[in-house]
Amino acid sequence: MIAPPAFDLASFFPILILALVGLAVLVLGTGPGASAYWNGRLALLGVVLAGFATAGLWTRPASPFPGALVLDRYSLGFALLLLFACAVTLLCSFRDLDRIGPRSGEYCALLLFAAVGMIVFTAATNLLVLFLGLEVLSIPLYILAGFRRERRESIEAALKYFILGAFSTCFILYGIAFLYGAFGTLDLARIGRILERVADRGPAGYLHAGLGLLVVGFGFKIAAAPFHFWAPDVYQGSPAPVTGFMAAATKAAAFGALLRVLHLAFGAPGVRETWGQAFGLLAVATVVVGNLVALAQDDVKRLLAYSSIAHAGYLLIGVTVGTPEGVRAVLFYLCGYACMTLGAFGVVGFVGRREGEEEPADHALADFAGLGRRRPLAALAMSLYLLSLTGIPPTAGFLGKFYVFRAAVGAGLVPLAILGVVLSAVSAYYYLQIVVYMYMRAPAGAAPAARPTGAEVLAILLTAAGTLYLGLFPAPLWDLLAGLL
Repeated sequence: MIAPPAFDLASFFPILILALVGLAVLVLGTGPGASAYWNGRLALLGVVLAGFATAGLWTRPASPFPGALVLDRYSLGFALLLLFACAVTLLCSFRDLDRIGPRSGEYCALLLFAAVGMIVFTAATNLLVLFLGLEVLSIPLYILAGFRRERRESIEAALKYFILGAFSTCFILYGIAFLYGAFGTLDLARIGRILERVADRGPAGYLHAGLGLLVVGFGFKIAAAPFHFWAPDVYQGSPAPVTGFMAAATKAAAFGALLRVLHLAFGAPGVRETWGQAFGLLAVATVVVGNLVALAQDDVKRLLAYSSIAHAGYLLIGVTVGTPEGVRAVLFYLCGYACMTLGAFGVVGFVGRREGEEEPADHALADFAGLGRRRPLAALAMSLYLLSLTGIPPTAGFLGKFYVFRAAVGAGLVPLAILGVVLSAVSAYYYLQIVVYMYMRAPAGAAPAARPTGAEVLAILLTAAGTLYLGLFPAPLWDLLAGLL
Protein backbone atom coordinates (compact mmCIF):
# COMPACT_ATOMS: atom_id res chain seq x y z
CA MET A 1 0.00 0.00 0.00
CA ILE A 2 1.37 3.43 -0.96
CA ALA A 3 1.54 5.79 2.00
CA PRO A 4 -0.04 9.23 1.45
CA PRO A 5 2.39 12.14 1.36
CA ALA A 6 2.98 13.99 4.62
CA PHE A 7 1.14 17.28 5.01
CA ASP A 8 1.85 20.04 7.54
CA LEU A 9 -1.33 22.16 7.72
CA ALA A 10 0.13 24.85 10.00
CA SER A 11 2.88 25.70 7.54
CA PHE A 12 0.27 26.04 4.80
CA PHE A 13 -1.61 28.85 6.59
CA PRO A 14 -0.19 31.82 4.62
CA ILE A 15 -1.25 30.30 1.31
CA LEU A 16 -4.53 28.99 2.73
CA ILE A 17 -5.54 32.38 4.16
CA LEU A 18 -4.94 34.16 0.85
CA ALA A 19 -6.83 31.51 -1.12
CA LEU A 20 -9.83 31.41 1.25
CA VAL A 21 -10.12 35.20 1.50
CA GLY A 22 -9.84 35.40 -2.29
CA LEU A 23 -12.66 32.89 -2.68
CA ALA A 24 -14.78 34.74 -0.10
CA VAL A 25 -14.33 38.07 -1.88
CA LEU A 26 -15.06 36.44 -5.24
CA VAL A 27 -18.25 34.71 -4.06
CA LEU A 28 -19.66 37.35 -1.70
CA GLY A 29 -18.26 40.51 -3.23
CA THR A 30 -19.50 40.38 -6.82
CA GLY A 31 -22.79 41.41 -8.34
CA PRO A 32 -25.06 44.45 -8.15
CA GLY A 33 -25.16 44.56 -4.35
CA ALA A 34 -21.39 44.27 -3.89
CA SER A 35 -19.64 46.80 -1.69
CA ALA A 36 -16.36 47.98 -3.17
CA TYR A 37 -15.47 49.48 0.20
CA TRP A 38 -15.68 46.17 2.04
CA ASN A 39 -14.18 44.11 -0.79
CA GLY A 40 -10.98 46.13 -0.71
CA ARG A 41 -10.76 46.14 3.08
CA LEU A 42 -11.44 42.41 3.36
CA ALA A 43 -8.78 41.62 0.76
CA LEU A 44 -6.30 43.87 2.57
CA LEU A 45 -7.14 42.16 5.88
CA GLY A 46 -6.45 38.79 4.26
CA VAL A 47 -3.03 40.00 3.10
CA VAL A 48 -2.20 41.30 6.59
CA LEU A 49 -3.30 38.03 8.24
CA ALA A 50 -1.23 36.04 5.73
CA GLY A 51 1.71 38.29 6.61
CA PHE A 52 1.35 37.50 10.31
CA ALA A 53 1.06 33.78 9.53
CA THR A 54 4.22 34.00 7.43
CA ALA A 55 6.11 35.83 10.17
CA GLY A 56 4.96 33.18 12.66
CA LEU A 57 6.74 30.51 10.62
CA TRP A 58 10.05 32.38 10.66
CA THR A 59 11.42 30.52 13.67
CA ARG A 60 10.04 27.16 12.54
CA PRO A 61 10.44 26.79 8.76
CA ALA A 62 8.45 23.83 7.50
CA SER A 63 7.39 21.99 4.40
CA PRO A 64 3.64 21.79 3.68
CA PHE A 65 4.35 19.10 1.07
CA PRO A 66 7.81 17.55 1.63
CA GLY A 67 9.73 17.20 -1.60
CA ALA A 68 7.42 19.59 -3.44
CA LEU A 69 7.00 22.80 -1.47
CA VAL A 70 9.19 24.20 1.30
CA LEU A 71 8.57 27.31 3.38
CA ASP A 72 12.14 27.90 4.52
CA ARG A 73 13.44 31.35 5.39
CA TYR A 74 14.27 31.98 1.76
CA SER A 75 10.71 31.46 0.55
CA LEU A 76 9.24 33.10 3.68
CA GLY A 77 11.30 36.20 2.97
CA PHE A 78 9.96 36.31 -0.57
CA ALA A 79 6.43 35.71 0.73
CA LEU A 80 6.70 38.78 2.98
CA LEU A 81 7.99 40.89 0.08
CA LEU A 82 5.19 39.68 -2.20
CA LEU A 83 2.54 40.30 0.46
CA PHE A 84 3.90 43.83 0.93
CA ALA A 85 3.60 44.40 -2.83
CA CYS A 86 0.05 43.03 -2.81
CA ALA A 87 -0.96 45.28 0.10
CA VAL A 88 0.45 48.40 -1.57
CA THR A 89 -1.31 47.48 -4.83
CA LEU A 90 -4.63 47.13 -3.01
CA LEU A 91 -4.15 50.52 -1.32
CA CYS A 92 -3.47 52.15 -4.69
CA SER A 93 -6.53 50.40 -6.16
CA PHE A 94 -9.16 51.62 -3.68
CA ARG A 95 -9.97 54.64 -5.86
CA ASP A 96 -10.77 52.44 -8.86
CA LEU A 97 -12.62 49.84 -6.77
CA ASP A 98 -15.25 52.46 -5.96
CA ARG A 99 -15.63 53.17 -9.68
CA ILE A 100 -15.93 49.58 -10.92
CA GLY A 101 -18.33 48.65 -8.11
CA PRO A 102 -19.83 45.21 -8.93
CA ARG A 103 -16.54 43.95 -10.39
CA SER A 104 -14.43 45.02 -7.42
CA GLY A 105 -14.66 41.55 -5.87
CA GLU A 106 -13.20 39.97 -9.00
CA TYR A 107 -10.33 42.47 -9.02
CA CYS A 108 -9.38 41.84 -5.38
CA ALA A 109 -9.73 38.07 -5.70
CA LEU A 110 -7.49 37.98 -8.77
CA LEU A 111 -4.78 39.93 -6.94
CA LEU A 112 -4.90 37.48 -4.02
CA PHE A 113 -4.82 34.44 -6.32
CA ALA A 114 -1.82 35.90 -8.15
CA ALA A 115 -0.07 36.33 -4.80
CA VAL A 116 -0.81 32.67 -3.97
CA GLY A 117 0.81 31.59 -7.22
CA MET A 118 3.86 33.77 -6.60
CA ILE A 119 4.43 32.31 -3.14
CA VAL A 120 4.11 28.76 -4.48
CA PHE A 121 6.44 29.66 -7.37
CA THR A 122 9.23 30.78 -5.04
CA ALA A 123 8.70 27.93 -2.56
CA ALA A 124 8.66 25.08 -5.10
CA THR A 125 11.35 22.41 -4.85
CA ASN A 126 9.79 20.28 -7.57
CA LEU A 127 9.62 21.30 -11.23
CA LEU A 128 5.98 20.27 -11.56
CA VAL A 129 4.97 22.40 -8.55
CA LEU A 130 7.06 25.22 -10.01
CA PHE A 131 4.99 25.01 -13.19
CA LEU A 132 1.77 24.92 -11.16
CA GLY A 133 2.77 28.08 -9.28
CA LEU A 134 3.66 29.77 -12.55
CA GLU A 135 0.22 29.08 -13.99
CA VAL A 136 -1.60 30.18 -10.82
CA LEU A 137 0.24 33.52 -10.82
CA SER A 138 -0.01 34.08 -14.58
CA ILE A 139 -3.72 33.52 -15.29
CA PRO A 140 -5.00 36.19 -12.83
CA LEU A 141 -2.48 38.68 -14.23
CA TYR A 142 -3.68 38.06 -17.80
CA ILE A 143 -7.20 38.98 -16.66
CA LEU A 144 -6.08 41.98 -14.58
CA ALA A 145 -4.13 43.37 -17.54
CA GLY A 146 -7.39 43.57 -19.49
CA PHE A 147 -9.61 44.58 -16.60
CA ARG A 148 -10.57 47.88 -18.26
CA ARG A 149 -12.29 45.93 -21.00
CA GLU A 150 -14.04 49.00 -22.42
CA ARG A 151 -10.64 50.23 -23.66
CA ARG A 152 -8.85 48.96 -26.73
CA GLU A 153 -5.43 49.44 -25.09
CA SER A 154 -6.41 47.24 -22.16
CA ILE A 155 -7.75 44.44 -24.35
CA GLU A 156 -4.60 44.63 -26.47
CA ALA A 157 -2.46 44.41 -23.33
CA ALA A 158 -4.33 41.35 -22.09
CA LEU A 159 -4.12 39.54 -25.43
CA LYS A 160 -0.41 40.24 -25.87
CA TYR A 161 0.34 39.22 -22.30
CA PHE A 162 -1.72 36.04 -22.63
CA ILE A 163 -0.30 34.94 -25.99
CA LEU A 164 3.35 35.66 -25.18
CA GLY A 165 2.92 34.43 -21.60
CA ALA A 166 1.52 31.14 -22.85
CA PHE A 167 4.35 30.95 -25.36
CA SER A 168 6.95 31.38 -22.60
CA THR A 169 5.16 28.82 -20.45
CA CYS A 170 5.58 26.30 -23.27
CA PHE A 171 9.34 26.86 -23.18
CA ILE A 172 9.41 26.18 -19.45
CA LEU A 173 7.21 23.09 -19.81
CA TYR A 174 9.36 21.66 -22.61
CA GLY A 175 12.45 22.41 -20.54
CA ILE A 176 10.96 20.47 -17.63
CA ALA A 177 10.21 17.55 -19.98
CA PHE A 178 13.84 17.47 -21.20
CA LEU A 179 15.15 17.60 -17.64
CA TYR A 180 12.87 14.75 -16.60
CA GLY A 181 14.15 12.76 -19.56
CA ALA A 182 17.73 13.45 -18.49
CA PHE A 183 17.37 12.68 -14.78
CA GLY A 184 14.18 10.68 -14.29
CA THR A 185 13.03 13.02 -11.51
CA LEU A 186 11.45 16.44 -11.08
CA ASP A 187 12.91 17.02 -7.60
CA LEU A 188 15.40 19.91 -7.71
CA ALA A 189 17.57 18.66 -4.85
CA ARG A 190 17.79 15.19 -6.39
CA ILE A 191 18.80 16.65 -9.76
CA GLY A 192 21.52 18.59 -7.95
CA ARG A 193 22.83 15.44 -6.26
CA ILE A 194 22.90 13.56 -9.56
CA LEU A 195 24.85 16.36 -11.24
CA GLU A 196 27.35 16.49 -8.37
CA ARG A 197 28.11 12.80 -8.99
CA VAL A 198 28.41 13.00 -12.77
CA ALA A 199 29.76 16.53 -13.19
CA ASP A 200 33.12 15.24 -14.39
CA ARG A 201 31.44 13.77 -17.48
CA GLY A 202 30.14 17.15 -18.61
CA PRO A 203 26.47 18.08 -19.13
CA ALA A 204 24.43 15.80 -21.39
CA GLY A 205 22.49 16.99 -24.42
CA TYR A 206 19.14 16.74 -22.63
CA LEU A 207 20.53 18.86 -19.79
CA HIS A 208 21.68 21.56 -22.20
CA ALA A 209 18.33 21.57 -24.00
CA GLY A 210 16.28 21.59 -20.80
CA LEU A 211 18.36 24.28 -19.15
CA GLY A 212 18.32 26.41 -22.31
CA LEU A 213 14.54 26.23 -22.55
CA LEU A 214 14.21 27.20 -18.89
CA VAL A 215 16.47 30.21 -19.48
CA VAL A 216 14.27 31.35 -22.38
CA GLY A 217 11.07 30.84 -20.37
CA PHE A 218 12.35 32.74 -17.36
CA GLY A 219 13.68 35.41 -19.73
CA PHE A 220 10.11 36.10 -20.85
CA LYS A 221 8.83 36.26 -17.27
CA ILE A 222 11.45 38.78 -16.11
CA ALA A 223 11.21 40.77 -19.39
CA ALA A 224 14.86 40.27 -20.30
CA ALA A 225 15.99 41.23 -23.81
CA PRO A 226 15.36 39.87 -26.39
CA PHE A 227 12.22 38.45 -24.74
CA HIS A 228 10.92 41.82 -23.52
CA PHE A 229 8.66 42.90 -26.39
CA TRP A 230 5.44 42.29 -24.47
CA ALA A 231 6.32 44.53 -21.52
CA PRO A 232 5.88 48.13 -22.83
CA ASP A 233 2.43 47.58 -24.37
CA VAL A 234 1.20 45.48 -21.44
CA TYR A 235 2.45 47.98 -18.86
CA GLN A 236 0.89 50.88 -20.75
CA GLY A 237 -2.50 49.22 -21.24
CA SER A 238 -2.92 47.83 -17.71
CA PRO A 239 -4.25 49.85 -14.75
CA ALA A 240 -1.35 51.62 -13.01
CA PRO A 241 -1.58 49.63 -9.72
CA VAL A 242 -1.61 46.36 -11.69
CA THR A 243 1.37 47.55 -13.72
CA GLY A 244 3.29 48.26 -10.52
CA PHE A 245 2.37 44.83 -9.19
CA MET A 246 3.57 43.17 -12.40
CA ALA A 247 6.80 45.16 -12.45
CA ALA A 248 7.67 44.56 -8.79
CA ALA A 249 5.99 41.37 -7.55
CA THR A 250 6.13 39.28 -10.71
CA LYS A 251 9.79 40.16 -11.21
CA ALA A 252 10.58 39.32 -7.57
CA ALA A 253 8.77 35.97 -7.80
CA ALA A 254 10.49 35.08 -11.08
CA PHE A 255 13.95 35.88 -9.73
CA GLY A 256 13.18 34.04 -6.48
CA ALA A 257 12.19 30.89 -8.35
CA LEU A 258 15.07 31.24 -10.81
CA LEU A 259 17.71 31.50 -8.08
CA ARG A 260 16.30 28.46 -6.27
CA VAL A 261 16.30 26.37 -9.44
CA LEU A 262 19.82 27.39 -10.45
CA HIS A 263 21.50 26.93 -7.09
CA LEU A 264 19.56 23.92 -5.82
CA ALA A 265 19.59 21.87 -9.02
CA PHE A 266 22.31 23.30 -11.25
CA GLY A 267 25.05 24.47 -8.93
CA ALA A 268 27.49 21.69 -9.84
CA PRO A 269 30.86 22.62 -11.39
CA GLY A 270 30.65 22.67 -15.16
CA VAL A 271 26.92 23.33 -15.13
CA ARG A 272 27.21 26.63 -13.25
CA GLU A 273 29.56 27.99 -15.91
CA THR A 274 27.09 27.04 -18.65
CA TRP A 275 24.16 29.02 -17.30
CA GLY A 276 26.47 31.77 -16.05
CA GLN A 277 27.55 32.52 -19.63
CA ALA A 278 23.95 32.49 -20.86
CA PHE A 279 22.75 34.90 -18.18
CA GLY A 280 25.79 37.11 -18.73
CA LEU A 281 24.78 37.59 -22.37
CA LEU A 282 21.17 38.23 -21.35
CA ALA A 283 22.33 40.81 -18.79
CA VAL A 284 24.33 42.74 -21.39
CA ALA A 285 21.48 42.76 -23.92
CA THR A 286 18.90 43.70 -21.29
CA VAL A 287 20.68 46.68 -19.70
CA VAL A 288 21.61 48.06 -23.13
CA VAL A 289 18.15 47.70 -24.69
CA GLY A 290 16.24 48.84 -21.60
CA ASN A 291 18.26 52.00 -21.03
CA LEU A 292 18.74 53.09 -24.65
CA VAL A 293 15.12 52.61 -25.73
CA ALA A 294 13.88 54.38 -22.57
CA LEU A 295 15.69 57.52 -23.76
CA ALA A 296 13.20 57.93 -26.61
CA GLN A 297 9.98 57.57 -24.56
CA ASP A 298 7.59 60.45 -23.85
CA ASP A 299 4.93 58.36 -22.10
CA VAL A 300 5.83 57.86 -18.44
CA LYS A 301 4.34 54.37 -18.25
CA ARG A 302 6.31 53.17 -21.27
CA LEU A 303 9.41 54.88 -19.90
CA LEU A 304 9.02 52.99 -16.62
CA ALA A 305 8.40 49.78 -18.58
CA TYR A 306 11.76 50.06 -20.33
CA SER A 307 13.26 51.10 -16.99
CA SER A 308 11.92 47.84 -15.55
CA ILE A 309 13.65 45.96 -18.38
CA ALA A 310 16.92 47.73 -17.58
CA HIS A 311 16.63 46.81 -13.90
CA ALA A 312 16.08 43.19 -14.87
CA GLY A 313 19.47 43.47 -16.57
CA TYR A 314 21.15 44.76 -13.41
CA LEU A 315 19.60 41.88 -11.47
CA LEU A 316 20.84 39.42 -14.08
CA ILE A 317 24.37 40.65 -13.43
CA GLY A 318 23.95 39.42 -9.85
CA VAL A 319 22.56 36.11 -11.12
CA THR A 320 25.52 35.74 -13.48
CA VAL A 321 27.96 36.11 -10.57
CA GLY A 322 26.61 32.84 -9.15
CA THR A 323 28.15 33.29 -5.68
CA PRO A 324 26.37 33.68 -2.32
CA GLU A 325 27.32 37.37 -2.35
CA GLY A 326 25.75 37.73 -5.79
CA VAL A 327 22.52 36.09 -4.62
CA ARG A 328 22.47 38.28 -1.52
CA ALA A 329 22.93 41.39 -3.68
CA VAL A 330 20.02 40.34 -5.92
CA LEU A 331 17.75 39.83 -2.90
CA PHE A 332 18.64 43.26 -1.47
CA TYR A 333 18.11 44.86 -4.87
CA LEU A 334 14.66 43.26 -5.20
CA CYS A 335 13.55 44.66 -1.83
CA GLY A 336 14.55 48.20 -2.76
CA TYR A 337 13.26 47.84 -6.31
CA ALA A 338 9.83 46.75 -5.06
CA CYS A 339 9.50 49.88 -2.89
CA MET A 340 10.55 52.38 -5.54
CA THR A 341 8.63 50.76 -8.41
CA LEU A 342 5.36 50.30 -6.51
CA GLY A 343 5.61 53.88 -5.29
CA ALA A 344 6.36 55.30 -8.75
CA PHE A 345 3.39 53.56 -10.35
CA GLY A 346 1.24 54.59 -7.38
CA VAL A 347 1.96 58.25 -8.17
CA VAL A 348 1.46 57.69 -11.90
CA GLY A 349 -1.97 56.26 -11.11
CA PHE A 350 -3.45 59.59 -10.00
CA VAL A 351 -1.29 62.09 -11.91
CA GLY A 352 -2.93 62.99 -15.21
CA ARG A 353 -6.48 62.11 -14.20
CA ARG A 354 -9.20 64.56 -13.20
CA GLU A 355 -11.16 64.23 -9.97
CA GLY A 356 -13.86 61.58 -10.31
CA GLU A 357 -12.57 60.25 -13.65
CA GLU A 358 -10.81 57.00 -14.46
CA GLU A 359 -7.12 56.71 -15.22
CA PRO A 360 -6.27 58.15 -18.67
CA ALA A 361 -5.02 55.94 -21.48
CA ASP A 362 -1.80 57.92 -21.85
CA HIS A 363 0.57 59.35 -19.24
CA ALA A 364 2.48 62.04 -21.09
CA LEU A 365 5.45 63.80 -19.54
CA ALA A 366 3.44 67.02 -19.84
CA ASP A 367 0.99 65.68 -17.23
CA PHE A 368 3.79 65.98 -14.67
CA ALA A 369 4.50 69.63 -15.51
CA GLY A 370 4.12 71.77 -12.40
CA LEU A 371 3.36 68.81 -10.13
CA GLY A 372 5.78 70.25 -7.57
CA ARG A 373 3.37 73.18 -7.12
CA ARG A 374 0.09 71.31 -7.53
CA ARG A 375 0.92 68.24 -5.41
CA PRO A 376 4.21 68.99 -3.60
CA LEU A 377 4.30 65.84 -1.45
CA ALA A 378 3.52 63.56 -4.40
CA ALA A 379 6.23 65.29 -6.44
CA LEU A 380 8.71 64.90 -3.58
CA ALA A 381 7.95 61.18 -3.27
CA MET A 382 8.17 60.70 -7.04
CA SER A 383 11.54 62.46 -7.06
CA LEU A 384 12.77 60.08 -4.36
CA TYR A 385 11.66 57.04 -6.38
CA LEU A 386 13.31 58.36 -9.55
CA LEU A 387 16.57 59.15 -7.76
CA SER A 388 16.54 55.63 -6.34
CA LEU A 389 15.85 54.08 -9.74
CA THR A 390 18.80 56.07 -11.08
CA GLY A 391 21.03 54.80 -8.28
CA ILE A 392 21.78 58.05 -6.48
CA PRO A 393 22.59 57.94 -2.74
CA PRO A 394 21.23 57.80 -0.11
CA THR A 395 18.53 55.57 -1.56
CA ALA A 396 17.88 51.84 -1.78
CA GLY A 397 18.59 51.88 -5.51
CA PHE A 398 22.14 53.12 -4.98
CA LEU A 399 23.03 50.39 -2.50
CA GLY A 400 21.28 47.70 -4.56
CA LYS A 401 23.42 48.55 -7.58
CA PHE A 402 26.52 48.94 -5.42
CA TYR A 403 26.14 45.44 -3.95
CA VAL A 404 25.48 43.89 -7.38
CA PHE A 405 28.45 45.61 -9.03
CA ARG A 406 30.72 44.81 -6.08
CA ALA A 407 29.79 41.13 -6.35
CA ALA A 408 30.51 41.23 -10.09
CA VAL A 409 33.95 42.77 -9.52
CA GLY A 410 34.69 40.20 -6.81
CA ALA A 411 33.85 37.40 -9.25
CA GLY A 412 36.12 38.83 -11.93
CA LEU A 413 33.26 40.17 -14.08
CA VAL A 414 34.67 43.69 -14.23
CA PRO A 415 33.37 44.46 -17.78
CA LEU A 416 29.82 43.68 -16.66
CA ALA A 417 30.18 45.99 -13.65
CA ILE A 418 31.59 48.81 -15.80
CA LEU A 419 28.76 48.42 -18.32
CA GLY A 420 26.23 48.60 -15.49
CA VAL A 421 27.78 51.77 -14.06
CA VAL A 422 27.93 53.49 -17.47
CA LEU A 423 24.32 52.67 -18.32
CA SER A 424 23.17 53.74 -14.85
CA ALA A 425 24.65 57.14 -15.69
CA VAL A 426 22.76 57.10 -19.01
CA SER A 427 19.51 56.35 -17.17
CA ALA A 428 19.85 59.61 -15.23
CA TYR A 429 18.73 61.48 -18.37
CA TYR A 430 15.31 59.88 -18.71
CA TYR A 431 14.61 59.66 -14.97
CA LEU A 432 15.62 63.22 -14.16
CA GLN A 433 13.68 64.69 -17.07
CA ILE A 434 10.53 63.77 -15.13
CA VAL A 435 11.90 65.70 -12.15
CA VAL A 436 12.60 68.65 -14.46
CA TYR A 437 8.98 68.60 -15.65
CA MET A 438 7.66 68.44 -12.09
CA TYR A 439 9.64 71.41 -10.81
CA MET A 440 10.78 73.48 -13.81
CA ARG A 441 7.95 73.32 -16.34
CA ALA A 442 4.65 75.12 -16.11
CA PRO A 443 1.55 73.07 -16.94
CA ALA A 444 -0.07 73.78 -20.30
CA GLY A 445 -3.59 75.00 -19.57
CA ALA A 446 -5.68 73.44 -16.82
CA ALA A 447 -3.60 70.43 -15.86
CA PRO A 448 -5.41 67.43 -14.33
CA ALA A 449 -5.14 67.53 -10.57
CA ALA A 450 -6.81 64.54 -8.90
CA ARG A 451 -6.18 64.53 -5.17
CA PRO A 452 -4.58 61.30 -3.84
CA THR A 453 -6.86 59.29 -1.59
CA GLY A 454 -5.92 58.45 1.99
CA ALA A 455 -5.07 54.90 0.91
CA GLU A 456 -2.79 56.19 -1.85
CA VAL A 457 -1.07 58.52 0.61
CA LEU A 458 -0.46 55.57 2.95
CA ALA A 459 0.97 53.50 0.07
CA ILE A 460 3.28 56.35 -0.94
CA LEU A 461 4.44 56.86 2.65
CA LEU A 462 5.20 53.14 3.08
CA THR A 463 7.15 52.83 -0.17
CA ALA A 464 8.99 56.14 0.28
CA ALA A 465 9.97 55.16 3.82
CA GLY A 466 11.22 51.78 2.59
CA THR A 467 13.22 53.39 -0.23
CA LEU A 468 14.89 55.85 2.13
CA TYR A 469 15.37 53.45 5.06
CA LEU A 470 17.15 50.82 2.97
CA GLY A 471 19.42 53.53 1.60
CA LEU A 472 20.31 54.95 5.01
CA PHE A 473 20.29 51.80 7.14
CA PRO A 474 21.04 48.79 4.91
CA ALA A 475 22.84 46.71 7.56
CA PRO A 476 19.78 45.06 9.21
CA LEU A 477 18.39 43.77 5.91
CA TRP A 478 21.84 42.90 4.53
CA ASP A 479 22.61 40.83 7.64
CA LEU A 480 19.16 39.23 7.58
CA LEU A 481 19.61 38.14 3.97
CA ALA A 482 22.73 36.19 4.93
CA GLY A 483 20.49 33.87 6.95
CA LEU A 484 18.23 33.16 3.97
CA LEU A 485 20.90 31.53 1.82
